[in-house]
Amino acid sequence: MNARDSFPVVREAVTLPLVLLTVALGGGARVVADGSLRFVVPPLMALVLAAMLLGLMTRAGLVAPERLFSPARRPLQNANGGLVLLSLFAASAQMFHMLTPDRGLLHLLFNVLFLVLLLNTFAGRTDRRHLLRHLLVLFGSALVLKFVVLQGLGRSNGSLAKRLFSTALEGVSLGSLHVESTPASAGYLAFAILGLFFLGLWLLPPGATPTRTSDRGRDAA
Repeated sequence: MNARDSFPVVREAVTLPLVLLTVALGGGARVVADGSLRFVVPPLMALVLAAMLLGLMTRAGLVAPERLFSPARRPLQNANGGLVLLSLFAASAQMFHMLTPDRGLLHLLFNVLFLVLLLNTFAGRTDRRHLLRHLLVLFGSALVLKFVVLQGLGRSNGSLAKRLFSTALEGVSLGSLHVESTPASAGYLAFAILGLFFLGLWLLPPGATPTRTSDRGRDAA
């Protein structure tokens, strides 16, 4: 095994599973009105988006699955690498679930937005650094929209902003917007979970950086 294929044992066996499983559990936690916590599993659409995201991570070199699971590794190493990949999938699914409104038209709009942006990223060529930046903007924007903008509208009963927002979508609504008010602690919890998720992404074993077509043309010249 060469230097590129080596990966810190403690990071693979302890740090990464701990961080990613914490994200998966925390992303499924919901703070209810009385301050208690309940755990919810991700819906099918969140699993689909997570599978797409893992494919995008592999393509961009953000994670190298062959460095975690391959015939060249020992069975115990493959078991641990498989745990890391499963934890990454679960954490990604819960991130989409956590940042998407639970029901109503906004639930549909957020899912369509995530799907379109992931497909758009698939259509281009991106590397590890650009994908991390793209995901930071995507998830960060979703966090602000759900826990700052929408929650502000949900708490502003009868306000002009809420009436204008509801009126603007009234003609195309498939149902009630269902803007549910949650405790302020939910936003802080989501912010912490988002930070842990990006820590986990940064700790993943990177793959080869994709070569852009323009770069190949310059090299050939």
